[in-house]
Amino acid sequence: SIAQRFSECDKDNDDTLDREEATLCLPQIARHFNYVDVDEDNLITLEELELAQAKSVERQKAAEAKMEAQRLQQIEEEIKNKSKPTVNINKQASSLRKRPI
Repeated sequence: SIAQRFSECDKDNDDTLDREEATLCLPQIARHFNYVDVDEDNLITLEELELAQAKSVERQKAAEAKMEAQRLQQIEEEIKNKSKPTVNINKQASSLRKRPI
């Protein structure tokens, strides 16, 4: 869990991660340290880390929903385009009637 990982990284047991602890143990978090450190005290608390994770999950879900909506729109367009006849059937039928047998 995120709490367990946080505890493992908190080497000085002060219930926060400084930049060094984050860099050594959670480099992906360290790259976004300023984003995660909401109160700008140069320390990340478990609550800040959980908030950042929740926001990340929200963004991921929103991106997936947007991609799904685009995919459905593309499918609808393909269906609409397939339902349109490519050749005018009436013209084709009249040309067949004019041909000698």
